[in-house]
This record gives sequence, structure tokens and C-alpha cells, in this order.
Amino acid sequence: GRLVAWRELAELLPDGQNKANAYKVIARLLTRSERYDEARAAYRSALKQAPDDLNIHLNLARLSAAAGDQAGYRDFLAKAVELAPDNLELRRELAGALRDQGANAKARAQYLEILNRAPEDQATRLTLIDLLDQMKDRDGLVTQYQALMAAHPDDKVLPYNLGVLFFEKKQWPQAIEAFKKVVELDPGDVEARDYLLIIYQRTNQRPEIIASALDLYRLDPSKTVYRTLILNTQENAKDWGGYVQAAEECAKLTPDDAEAWQLLAKGQARLNKKTEAAQSLWKAAEVAKEKPKDAWLAAAKAFAALGRNDRALQAYRKVRDIEPNNEQAAKAILELELKAAQGKS
Repeated sequence: GRLVAWRELAELLPDGQNKANAYKVIARLLTRSERYDEARAAYRSALKQAPDDLNIHLNLARLSAAAGDQAGYRDFLAKAVELAPDNLELRRELAGALRDQGANAKARAQYLEILNRAPEDQATRLTLIDLLDQMKDRDGLVTQYQALMAAHPDDKVLPYNLGVLFFEKKQWPQAIEAFKKVVELDPGDVEARDYLLIIYQRTNQRPEIIASALDLYRLDPSKTVYRTLILNTQENAKDWGGYVQAAEECAKLTPDDAEAWQLLAKGQARLNKKTEAAQSLWKAAEVAKEKPKDAWLAAAKAFAALGRNDRALQAYRKVRDIEPNNEQAAKAILELELKAAQGKS
């Protein structure tokens, strides 16, 4: 009965807002009765009478969504946003609908408008960042991460992500600045330090390569790849002074690593510091776990070349203890013992 009465009233009323209101009542009654298609038709009739009625557009958007009409849902919602541009909840809903339907560029425009009106809305900014990532919009991502960093200066994830973006864009100075910010916030962040090292290598900044690799080696001396990089870089530049300085620190960081002392000895020998080189080879032999015989032989030869026969003899005896039938050690021991005996006579 009520529905029929309202239909009759709607037909009698002249065009205008009253006629629109009548159709809106009819649509609500049909919606309560779950007669959704008829309700949509009634709202459309109301819309002809009041095309700028926000409520009608919203109800048509909801009914379209319920009916699976995504295009209708989006279009009616877009009109509602046009009628109420300051309603950010509606605009956010529209952005979500556009994104769900694959209209990413239009969704991006809506999210940007929300942030233009409410720059403090960090939840929307994060949603936009996710969308921009899907769109591979690196320039847009840079802008949004910079805005987030201004709001959250102590969050190291933000400059890290920004650094990765600049790295992918090969904008090296900006990437360096971002990763340095990460390290400032967390000195133990190895990933940021690794990025810095790679950038310094790509831009051929030797002092920075050495400093970065040494910092990484200090954080984890088991990562000998950093030691290798440091010393190879110095050797390639023929900077033997810098080589020895770095090798000394590496050896102190890993005193039980024979190779560290052997590498130091190599640099000391190039600087003609033969005594220091021999002492380093002796330390290498003391801690050598692999090929200790060879390590003691190297130390023995180094001290013999210096005329330090006492130390050379000790080293050769170490070789004999490890390999009793070693002919080289046996011959050297015999010669050194004869020299020692002649010196006493």
C-alpha cells in the first residue's frame, strides 16, 4: 500500500525537488524489501529531477556495488566526490574503487588530492606509496618518501627505501645522502653500508671505498671479502703505505687469521720493512691452521735473509717438528747449527 501510494504521488507531482523526494522514498522502500533493481530505477528517476543531489548519487553507488556493477559504482561515487570535494572519506573510497578496477593513474590523482588537502594523513600516503610502487612511479615514490621522512625523522626504513630508489635511478649523490642517514640512525645497518660501498665503487671514490669496506670489516671480521677489497684497491693504486695501514688494522681485528698477517707482511716487504715483514710472517706461522709447515718455512727464510739465524733456526725446527723428513728444513738446520758452532769457537 505505501509503495503504491508513493508511486501515485510521484506521478502527480510536477518536476522538481518534491518529485525527486518522492522517488527517493520509493527507492528506500524498495531497498528495504530487497528489490534492488527496482530501487536503482527509482533513484535514477529521482536523479532526473535533482541531478546534483549528493544522497541520490551515494545510494546509487552503493546499490551498483551490491549489484556487481563496478563501473556504475565508480561513476556515481565520482559524481558524489565532485559534489562534495572536501569529503575526504568519499574521495578515499573513490580512490580505492579506481585502484580495484585497475584505473591506477586516476586513483593516484585522487590520493594526491587527499594529501593536498590533508598532508598529515600518513595512512593515505602509505597507501599511495604502495600504489606508486605497483606503478613503478619512482619519481612519485621519491616525493612521498621525502614527505614521510619529514614527518618521521627517526624512522630508518624511510631513508633506506629512498636510497634504494635513488640507487635504481643512478642518482648517486642523492642515494649516498639517504644511505648515510640510515647509518646515522643505525650505525650497525650493514645493508645501507653495502649500498654505500657499491656506489663508491661505481663512482670510483677510492678513499670512500677503503673507509666503507673497513667499517664493514670492523662490524664483521669474518667477512674477509671486505679485507680483500680494501687491500686489492690499495695494491692496484700502488698505495703501499695505505695498504700497510689497512692491513695492520685487519690483522689486529683477526689476530688468529694467518692470512691477515701474511697480507700485512706482503705490504711491509714492498715498503722494504723487512724486519716487520719477518715478524708478521712469524705471527702468521704461530696461528696457521692450514699448511703450517709452509708458514714456518716463509718465516724461516725471512729471518735468514735478515741474518737473524737464531730465529731462522727456531722456525726451521718448527718445520721439522711438523714434517720430520723435510729435506729443506734438515739442510737449513745443519747449516745454521754449523754457523752457530763456528761463531762460538
